[in-house]
Amino acid sequence: MSMTGFGQASKVTSEYEVSAEVKTVNNRFLRISTRMPDCVSSLEADVERLVRESVARGTVNINLRIVPVGQAVRYRLESNLLLDYWQSINAVAGSLSISPDALAPGLLSLPGVVSDRLGDQFDPREQWPLIHAVLSGALAAMTQFRKAEGQAMSEGLFELCQEMRRQLEKIKGRATAIVIEHRDKLVQRVSELLTGLNASVMPSDVIRDVSIYADRSDINEEITRLGCHIDQFEKLLADKESQGRRLDFLSQEMVREINTIGSKTADVRAAHAVVEMKLAAERIKEILQNVE
Repeated sequence: MSMTGFGQASKVTSEYEVSAEVKTVNNRFLRISTRMPDCVSSLEADVERLVRESVARGTVNINLRIVPVGQAVRYRLESNLLLDYWQSINAVAGSLSISPDALAPGLLSLPGVVSDRLGDQFDPREQWPLIHAVLSGALAAMTQFRKAEGQAMSEGLFELCQEMRRQLEKIKGRATAIVIEHRDKLVQRVSELLTGLNASVMPSDVIRDVSIYADRSDINEEITRLGCHIDQFEKLLADKESQGRRLDFLSQEMVREINTIGSKTADVRAAHAVVEMKLAAERIKEILQNVE
């Protein structure tokens, strides 16, 4: 499930036209921001509970509009409050020796100057079923949007897992050969150095050196763990529930194993495979930033 989505819905009754827009963007946690008329602010907790049924994490922005049907004048100018503001502006302008007109722009945007007449007759509890239906419709549309985008992301993540698996097989095929090649090169180098000298290489010395090298460069455990992480990652991708947090944790574990493999082997072909796995892992982390 993607954390990016958009949905809208509206409904008209004989009394009100209610419309809602829901937008979501990525966030590590769930953050809900609402814009709604003051007269329905008492329903904010109900709105948040409804959102939490559809969204697990991300930033959710909700814009709820309620317009009375057939009402010619929706807003009311609070003239007494406007007069108080104007008197205060005149006093400030006088102390600053400037014209009050310089402070007049934006006067109507001051708090309380223009009020919404909706609150005169609107009962939020009585109208909650209507608001609930509209918000549910917007959330359902948003969820479909997120599912469609999430499906594409899931396919991309699965392909990246397959690429990591292909590169891991290349490294697995080199694990034993790396030690054998080190042994052969060691014997060849020592033999060349001892050419012309009355000395020879003891098999025990070669065995000891190769054993130390094999122990230090043994990546079989890391290969097994990384393979298990990839298997678990793909299982979570197939889960019906979005598993963004678990996928994110597994991606970090995969990166840790890849780095360990890279630090233990100096083989050129294995190093190339490690680079390709790192690129795939970085791409996975980028995609997971927008997975719920």
